Amino acid sequence: TENATLSAFCTRLTGISQEQVDAASPLGDVLDEFDEWLRDQGLVADDGSHARRFALATDGPWDLNHFAARECARKGVVTRPYMRQYVNVRKAFARVHRLKSARGCSLNAQLSRLGLKFDGRPHSGIDDARNIARVASALLRKRAVQVLRCNEACDPDWPGRYVSVRTYERSSRVPSMRGPKKLRGKRAKAKAAAATAASRNGTGARQIAGTSSDSTAPA
Repeated sequence: TENATLSAFCTRLTGISQEQVDAASPLGDVLDEFDEWLRDQGLVADDGSHARRFALATDGPWDLNHFAARECARKGVVTRPYMRQYVNVRKAFARVHRLKSARGCSLNAQLSRLGLKFDGRPHSGIDDARNIARVASALLRKRAVQVLRCNEACDPDWPGRYVSVRTYERSSRVPSMRGPKKLRGKRAKAKAAAATAASRNGTGARQIAGTSSDSTAPA
């Protein structure tokens, strides 16, 4: 651990004691235990691939990008595929409620807008997770399924920086976790027209080349 001794500020903020830090398991062991729990739930296969569609949900990019990704890189722990894309609930919340930006849309602000109060101790990991789940459940009740999906990803080249899911999936070194996306509307028509034109041009060129070779061939 980089900072093995907690400051008094950290203890006051999170409620974590020095005894808990000293008795905690290494990060790699904790992720192995989490992998086993995911397999027991039928979410992850033995090879680490997705057995069912699921995603981790966070309030902002910090937990997975600024903390988990950097710590895994520093300790040489391999990040799991399910850690590379996630649902930023704060961003999804801002979109559902048509806010100009997710900035300033804290977890307390989200709960307040839903008519709820924070349950537990702020900045306590388990209590934060439960309240994020409450916000996500409220979005699902609003039928915001299309919005509550992976909307950010960890940059594979720069631990600690996040990118859009589309940018992440364009990288040739990382597989898409969402499967093929069907194009609709104008984009689909434009792509189909371009493919048809390319096919016709290729056929015409082959016909011209064939006629030219036939005319010059000896009888």
